[in-house]
Amino acid sequence: MSNPMKTRLPIVKTPADVAALTNLSKEEKEMALVNLKKVPLSDGWALLGSDPELQAFMHIIEQQSTALLDGDFQGAPFSPMNLVTLAVVKHTGNDYMDGLFSALTAVEIGQYKLSKDEYMKLGVLDNPDSCLWNDEERLSLKFASAVLNNTMTDELFEQARTTWGEQKLLRLFFWMSFAHTWGMLNNMMNIKLLPEMVQQMKQGLPPEAVAMLVGKYQKTRTDLKAFWDENIPDAPQPPSS
Repeated sequence: MSNPMKTRLPIVKTPADVAALTNLSKEEKEMALVNLKKVPLSDGWALLGSDPELQAFMHIIEQQSTALLDGDFQGAPFSPMNLVTLAVVKHTGNDYMDGLFSALTAVEIGQYKLSKDEYMKLGVLDNPDSCLWNDEERLSLKFASAVLNNTMTDELFEQARTTWGEQKLLRLFFWMSFAHTWGMLNNMMNIKLLPEMVQQMKQGLPPEAVAMLVGKYQKTRTDLKAFWDENIPDAPQPPSS
């Protein structure tokens, strides 16, 4: 009988874990060792150690997506980015991500020095009409639900566009798709939430640390824009009639 708690690919967190991988070339193992210093070593990220190039690419996507949502952050309690993330991980049914993001949000309530009353919101994530939510929080939850369940209405879309503008609306949607990819990935890998994993979220990040982190991501954004301008060729144009 297979172990129901065993992940389907190894969790790669140490040089010894890299050395034990049999699917990587010498050059790929060298990249995997570099990644140990660059990619967050949560269990989820470590599950991508069997493909270090994809692991790096996905980390760049996370940085770029965060940079594009400048002023927001996935862990900033009850911000639009945080709420759509909580909605996505619950929708995917992945208990690892659901548990970790719930724990992260709870920790960040303290780091952001919010009122203790804010903890009650964690109990009404499925009820956007609760009186505990303010207007933007309520919109974030309804927007996420409409995207995930393909129930978007013109009225809700217009409300989101009026509140956030076209760019933030699209960027929140893209972030949701990235988070959804992680939910599917973790379900495929059979990763389960264990008590010791929650300890990874014990410290959290104060707002000033988040600002420093996202500031570094802005350099990634600038570098990628330069790469786009200098290295991506023009797309072939259809022939004129």
